Amino acid sequence: MVTSNEPGFYDDGNFGIRIENLLEIVDTASSKDESDEPPSKKRRTGSKRFLKFGKLTMIPIQKNLIDVSLMTKAELDWLDDYHEEVLAKVRPLLEEGTPAMDWLVKSCEKIERL
Repeated sequence: MVTSNEPGFYDDGNFGIRIENLLEIVDTASSKDESDEPPSKKRRTGSKRFLKFGKLTMIPIQKNLIDVSLMTKAELDWLDDYHEEVLAKVRPLLEEGTPAMDWLVKSCEKIERL
């Protein structure tokens, strides 16, 4: 199943911003990052089934619109980790030396922190 995550801010009559990402709903017992774990370590309790979100949208977030003074270290770390994942997954699909590759690499650089 796929759903969208669309956090946003709207200043009535002035402007609005929104980031829209598609998310896949996956079973934690069959997710790739836990596939090597023994059954006792998987996120299950008795017969209960647990789900989580997997990212489908792999596009860099525009960093020049971010006020880093409003973000926590954990939020900035999440953004850097997300961009690292985007680069790892999208880079193999592009040709080295192309404008698209140059844009991707620059857009996925770690965000400057205060």
